[in-house]
Amino acid sequence: MYLSLWLVSLLFFQDEPKVDYTEVVRVTRIPVLVQREGKRVKDVSLERVRVFENGMESKVLAVESVELANTIHILFDLSASQEDHLRHAQRLSRDLIRAVNPEDRIKISTFSGIYRSVTEYSADHVRHLEAIKSLQTRGTTALYEGILASLEELRTETGPRVLVVLSDGVDIVSQRRESELGAVVKSYGVPIFLVQFSKGELKGETLIQGLERFKEIVHESGGTVRFADFSAARGLAREIRDYATRTEIIYLPPNPEDLSQWRHVQINIADCSHCELEYRRAYQINDH
Repeated sequence: MYLSLWLVSLLFFQDEPKVDYTEVVRVTRIPVLVQREGKRVKDVSLERVRVFENGMESKVLAVESVELANTIHILFDLSASQEDHLRHAQRLSRDLIRAVNPEDRIKISTFSGIYRSVTEYSADHVRHLEAIKSLQTRGTTALYEGILASLEELRTETGPRVLVVLSDGVDIVSQRRESELGAVVKSYGVPIFLVQFSKGELKGETLIQGLERFKEIVHESGGTVRFADFSAARGLAREIRDYATRTEIIYLPPNPEDLSQWRHVQINIADCSHCELEYRRAYQINDH
């Protein structure tokens, strides 16, 4: 009984704690893409990470996973061979747009004999969904020209970038051939995701060999090939969002009061043999 009264007395009469001062601590966040043999390394733990700014080691506070906004270029094959598949491609692309990050910037373009832009890069997903409704097939197939035109437009975009190609994967009239396409695609550093709308329907050894080589080029770019079945949009959205996911390293920068100083960053990850790290190597605090 007395114990209970004593506790109540403490609850009612104890002075509330007072805060003498507050301190704002500036931290730096660096998103890092960690890859080994073209695949993202996901198991990066805090104790394995060391960060240096201008040669001085910084205290690492946390390591988190963060999804960045993607730039997604969707390229439609509108050649005559796609006529029976166009509605399926439209439906799949709509499902894909609804499944990706709402902050992703998207662009719609098409190719048949020539390349055409339909929308410009923007996060206005409703606009892209509306534009897809008006697509119609026409003409022959210049797949490789369409891919190179799309990659050239993606070249000036920043952050994670991907090219999604909705096609049977066959080229008929492009000036470039598979023998030179691979090196050019690789130079852009953008993964290609091919959604294939035909399976085992090709006739002619040249077309079959060209398709197989193009699939190899897609894989070499860091992308994937999948058949346009009912689960294609959902699986493709997962791959694209995973591609945009980075390991974010949060640390205390040295001399944070110096806002004008350029800071050169070096990040090391222990026990990560043959890993490649992609991140911003220099910054200013007032820009960060």
